[in-house]
Amino acid sequence: MRGRSNSGVYAVVLTAVNNAGNYQAARRFLIFDNVNVVSIKSAEENNFVVNSAAENTSYTWLTSLQGTDNTGDQVGVSWRGHFANVFHNIHKFLSGSLPSSPAIDAGYEEMTGQPPDTVSREAIPNVNGIVKYEVSRAVDHDGGRSLNSPGSWGNVDDFKSEQIMLDIPRVDGDSVRVWVRATDVMDTTKTDSVLVHVDSSLPVIQDIRRGGTPSAEPVHPT
Repeated sequence: MRGRSNSGVYAVVLTAVNNAGNYQAARRFLIFDNVNVVSIKSAEENNFVVNSAAENTSYTWLTSLQGTDNTGDQVGVSWRGHFANVFHNIHKFLSGSLPSSPAIDAGYEEMTGQPPDTVSREAIPNVNGIVKYEVSRAVDHDGGRSLNSPGSWGNVDDFKSEQIMLDIPRVDGDSVRVWVRATDVMDTTKTDSVLVHVDSSLPVIQDIRRGGTPSAEPVHPT
């Protein structure tokens, strides 16, 4: 596995000894990794979806609308298991550190605290080695053809759930793209997106006549 020999969680111990042989030790922690990055864990699986879209359309068609005043249904997005820093997850980079032996006096090591301020003995909250998720979204009325890059990002507060409900005003014929950006403890990122189309209208049945064959067409084909 890449980076195995150098990447890791390190403890630096400084020990001061006086002429009488008395000593005092202090310990600090750091995480080093300049090789391993966030990856898409299982791109071939259908685990990044707009889960409020119609399941029988492989989650590509959204049949609910929302007004500009946010009246109407929110859009649910789920990406469980889609992102990971595999190396950090397997090797438990974020699981916290054991006590020193012999013990280090209180005040001479970081017992609590989280990155980016400090690395302490505490475990760092994560899911599959990911410590932060952000989302961005955009809408067009052109089949998603103009939705090429994300705009502003917003944090996913309950990031360990790997899902979010979003207010996205939309009308029939719109397309919606949602981007998700995953960040690991080393601040490396990976971004992926999902596109859905909006149509709440009923099909139009044409050419009904005795002995004829009726046909149905969507009101807003892409």
